[in-house]
Amino acid sequence: MDGPGRTKEIRPARDGNIAIAEELEAARRKGTVAAYDLFLARHPDHKLAETARRERARLRGGARTR
Repeated sequence: MDGPGRTKEIRPARDGNIAIAEELEAARRKGTVAAYDLFLARHPDHKLAETARRERARLRGGARTR
């Protein structure tokens, strides 16, 4: 509860990897190269980036990953 003399309970931050995985799922649902491009622009070095590159390449009809 907030108010004079009261403290608000602070919840721990959500695991950032969960949010990034959700972004990849959103790119998958959209199913466009542009959606994967956005994911890769935001998270180029994340462990899911290589997965996104492969899926993006499939959409483009090629096997390139970079």
